[in-house]
Amino acid sequence: MKKAGRVPAHPRATKHCSRGTQACAQCFWESKGSSLMKEFSWLKLASCSSDTPLVGCIICRAAHGPTSAYAEFKPMELGLLRKANLKRHQQSPQHAEAGKILAGRATTIDLEKDAPSLVQWKALWDTLRSKRFMERVKEAEGEIFRAKARKMQYCLAEALRFRQRNFLDKASCLTLSIDAAETRLLVRFTGVTPDLEVMSGVLGMTRSKDTGHRAILQQLKEVITRAATSLIGAPVEAGQSATKTGHSFDQSLFDKICRAVRVWNSDAAPDEMLAAKTSEIAADDVRPLLPNLTIINRDRAHASRRVAKRPWLCSQQCMEVFKTFTDWISAIQYSSLLQGWFEEFQQQEGQLTLQRNMQYAAHRFDSVAKPFAICLCTFPSVVLTAVKAVNERKHAAAKSFLTFISGRHGLGNLLLAGMLADASDECLLLARAFDHERCDISLLHSEVGAFLNRIDALFVKGQCMGCGFTNLMLQQAKRQYAWFSNSDPQTIGSGSGVPADLMQQCRQQMAAWSGICVKVLQTEFPSFDLMGSFRIFALGGQRRQDTAEGFQDDLDRLCKALHLNAAACACEFRNLVGIATEQHGHGKSNFDSWKAAVVLTKRSRDRYPISHLGPLLQAFGAWTCSSSGVEQNFSVDKWLVAKRPLAVQHELDHLQIVISGCDDKKLLKESAAVWTALYGRPRCSKRRLRGYSKKKQSLKVPSLSRVLQARRKAAGKRAASGHRPVEEVANMAIEVAGECWTEKHKAESQRQKGLKLDRQIDAFEKNQLLEHECEGLEAQSQLRQQRVAVRKRQRENEQARLAEKMSRPNFNLFGHTCWIQPTCGFNPEKINEILLEHHMRRHQHEQSVDLFVVPDIASPPPEIQVLAAMRGSIVGSPQFFSSGGQVGCCIGYEPAIRQTRKIYISDHFSQSHQSSAAALKWMLRGSDWEILPSLAVWLRVQVRNPKNSSRAWALLSEGEKQQHQALKDHQYAMTLKSFLSTVSTVDRSRTALGIGLST
Repeated sequence: MKKAGRVPAHPRATKHCSRGTQACAQCFWESKGSSLMKEFSWLKLASCSSDTPLVGCIICRAAHGPTSAYAEFKPMELGLLRKANLKRHQQSPQHAEAGKILAGRATTIDLEKDAPSLVQWKALWDTLRSKRFMERVKEAEGEIFRAKARKMQYCLAEALRFRQRNFLDKASCLTLSIDAAETRLLVRFTGVTPDLEVMSGVLGMTRSKDTGHRAILQQLKEVITRAATSLIGAPVEAGQSATKTGHSFDQSLFDKICRAVRVWNSDAAPDEMLAAKTSEIAADDVRPLLPNLTIINRDRAHASRRVAKRPWLCSQQCMEVFKTFTDWISAIQYSSLLQGWFEEFQQQEGQLTLQRNMQYAAHRFDSVAKPFAICLCTFPSVVLTAVKAVNERKHAAAKSFLTFISGRHGLGNLLLAGMLADASDECLLLARAFDHERCDISLLHSEVGAFLNRIDALFVKGQCMGCGFTNLMLQQAKRQYAWFSNSDPQTIGSGSGVPADLMQQCRQQMAAWSGICVKVLQTEFPSFDLMGSFRIFALGGQRRQDTAEGFQDDLDRLCKALHLNAAACACEFRNLVGIATEQHGHGKSNFDSWKAAVVLTKRSRDRYPISHLGPLLQAFGAWTCSSSGVEQNFSVDKWLVAKRPLAVQHELDHLQIVISGCDDKKLLKESAAVWTALYGRPRCSKRRLRGYSKKKQSLKVPSLSRVLQARRKAAGKRAASGHRPVEEVANMAIEVAGECWTEKHKAESQRQKGLKLDRQIDAFEKNQLLEHECEGLEAQSQLRQQRVAVRKRQRENEQARLAEKMSRPNFNLFGHTCWIQPTCGFNPEKINEILLEHHMRRHQHEQSVDLFVVPDIASPPPEIQVLAAMRGSIVGSPQFFSSGGQVGCCIGYEPAIRQTRKIYISDHFSQSHQSSAAALKWMLRGSDWEILPSLAVWLRVQVRNPKNSSRAWALLSEGEKQQHQALKDHQYAMTLKSFLSTVSTVDRSRTALGIGLST
C-alpha cells in the first residue's frame, strides 16, 4: 500500500531527480549525453555558477562568437538536446562556415574576397620572420601600410595561438618556463599529449613594474587567462570601438592548463622560487593556481655556469690571471686605436682568421671563454699591441698586462692562463649542453659524467700539458719578447720554457679548481635529482641495463613522484625497450625512439601494454631542465623592439611569428579566416614582397671554431671512458692540490654541502626520495620548516612596518596646546579661527606644548626640536595645523624624558647654544634626569661603571670636543647635533608623510 503524500518515481528517473528524461533536461543529458557527444562532436557542456549547466556548439562559438542559440551556450533545455534540432544546426550554413574558418579550408575565392590575398599574407609573413621592424611593407605594385599590416600581423599570430589552444586542450602534461626581465614576464610551455605529440611555444607575456612573488603569480595567472581566451587584444578599425567578433574566454581550457602543469622551470631567483612554492599551496580558501605541480626545477644552464664561477672565486691567483687578461681584452675591444693595431699585427702573423669581436659579459664567467681563446690563439699580436701601446701611448692597462706576464713569475701566469682557457672551454661545453630548451634530460647525468672525466684527465692527472691552450702557452712561453718599463728592460718568455716547479704549482692550482668543481656538481646535479632519474630512458651507448646499479632506484623515484606502480612500469619497460633501441639505431633521439616504439606496437597493445609506462613517457617528453628558451626569446624580443616601444600585444604577436617554426599555406588561410571574423572584406590588391640573400665567403686560413673543435677532440681522447664515482674524483683532486687547497676552498666546499642538503630536504618534503635516502632528514625538515616560518613572520612583520610607515594615522587634536612659529604666515585672526574650529588651545607661558607648527618640519629651530623630542610632542606643518590633522605632514616623537639619564652640560655649550640649553634645563626640572656638576664627575661615571656608560652623556661645544683627543672620538661626549639625533626617536603611530587623508 502506497504511503500518503509520496509522489511515485518516474520509471525513467535518474540520480538528478525523479521527473525522468521526458520532463527534465538534466536527466535527459545524464541518460543520452555521452551518445549525443559522440554523434555530434561539436556539442560541449560548460560549467557555470548557476545550478543549470550550459550546452552549445564549440565550433560556432569559437568562429563567430555568441551569435546563435547553440553558439551562445544557453542553459540546458530539452529543445536544445533533441536530435532533430541538433541535426538542423549541424546542416546549417552558419555551422558549415564556422567549420571552414576553424579548419582553414575556406576556398581561395572566398578568402580573396573577404580577406587580403594569400600573396599579401606570404609577403608580410616573410617580412616579419626576417626580424625587420615594419613601418610599411614594400611590394612590387605598392605598399601595405602600417595600420593594415598590424591587423594582418595579429591575425597571423592568432592563427598560431589557435593551434596552441587546440594542443593545450589535449595536453596531459606541461612544463612552464618562466623568467622576468625589464618589467616583462615571459612564459613558455612545453607539453605532450597522450599520443606523445610534443609542442612548445610562447604561452604569453605581460608587462608590470610590480615586484615580489605575489606579482609574479598574478602575472602568471593573467598569462594563462589570456592564453585561454580567443581573439583577445585584436586591433580595431579606425573610427570603431570594437571588432566584429568579441573575445571568448574558455574556462575549461584555463582549468586544463592549470591542472596539466607538472614542472615549474626558472632560474634560482628568490622571487620566482617563492612564487613557485606558493602556486601549489591553497591559501585563504582559494584553490592553488597549479594544483598538480610536481617539481620546481632550477635552470640547469644557470647551474652549469655556477660550476664555472664558484671555483674561480676561491683562488686568488686564478682571479688575478682572469682580471689582468680580461682588462686588457676589454681595452682592445673598446679602443679603435688599439683594435686597429691588433688587426694589423694579426694580418702579419697570419695564424688565424681576423678576429675583431672579443666582447664578453663580466657577470658570466662562461662568456669569457671565447675572448680568452682568441687572446691566446693570437697571443703574439696581443703582446705586440701592448708593447706598442706602452711605447707610443704609455697605456696603463697595457703596462699592467706586460708586467704581469714578464719575468719568471710571468711564465707561471702564462701557463695558468692556458689552463684557465682550457677550463673555460670545458665549462662552456657543459653550459651549451643544457643551454637549449629541448635538451635530452635522459642524458643529463651523462653530460655531467663526461665533463667530470675530462677535467679529471686534464687537470687532476695533468694531461692538459699535451693538448689544448695549455700546450699552446707552453710553446708560446719559449718565444721571447722584450720591452722597457721606465728604461728598465723586461722580457716575456724564456728559451728554456716554463720551469718544472712552476708547472707543478699551476697543476696544484687547477687540481684545487677541479675539487670545487666536483663539489658544485654534487650540489647542482645530485644523485637523488628527479629530473636526472629519466636516464633510464637513455638508449644506444648511454643505455644502462635493467640490472645496473641505480636503475631500479631511478625507476622507483619516478614512479613514486608520479604515483605509478613501479613493478608494472618495469615490466612494460622491458617489453618495449628492445623496439626503442632498434629505432634509436636509425638515428632518432631517445624520446623519438620511444615514441616510434609506442606507435609500432599500437596494434599489439595487449602484448605491449603502456598503461603505467605511458604517463612516464609523457613526463619524459614534456619535462625540460632548462629555461634557456625564455632567455633566447627575450633576446629576439629585444632585437624586435629596439627601435621603438610597442604595446604588449603587438610585441607578443611579432615575437610568436618570428620564433614560430611553421611556414605552410594552411596557416595563411587560417589567418585569412581570422581576418574575416574580425574585420570583413578589405580593399583588393595583388602585392608581394621580394627578399635578398647573402653569399658565403670561403675561408683560406683556419677559423676559431676549427681551433676549438681540435682542442675539444684532443681533450675528449684523453678523458677516461665510463663513469667514475664523484667522491673519488673529488678526493683525488684535493690530494693533488695539496697546499693550494686553502681555507677559502674549504669554506666553499662546506657551502656546497649545505646547499645540497637543502635540495635533498626539498625532495624529501615532496616525497621524491627513496626509503634509504631519507635517513635523518625528517628532523632536518622540521628544523627548516621552523626557520621558514620564522622568515615568513619576519617578512610579514617587515611588510606591516612598511605599510605602517606609508599609512596615515588618525589624529585627534582636541584640547592640544599649540605653538605657532611667526614665520608660518598666519595672522592672529586666522590662528584664533583655526584654534576655535578644531578645539585647540594657544600656548601660554611655561606651559607644555603638544603641537609645534613650523614652516619646515625637517629643520625646526634647535630649541623647538629639543622641547619636542624631550617631551614627545608633534612637529607639524602649517597645512597640518590648519586642517586639524586631516592633511599635511608631521613628525611625532617618543618622549625621551621618560628614560633615566645622567647628563653634564658644559658652560661653553650653554654660551654657544643659549636657547637650546635653556630649553633643555627647563625640561629637566622635576624629571628623572640627573645633571652632573662637572666634566670630571661624568668621566668617573664612565670609568667606574662601563656597563651603564650609555646612560651618562656630556654636552660639549664643537671647540671643546676638538680640543681633547679623548673626547673627540667618545660616543657619549656629544655636540648639539649628535644630541638631537640621539634623543629624537620618531613615533610612527603619530607621524604622517603627507600621503592620504585621515578619517
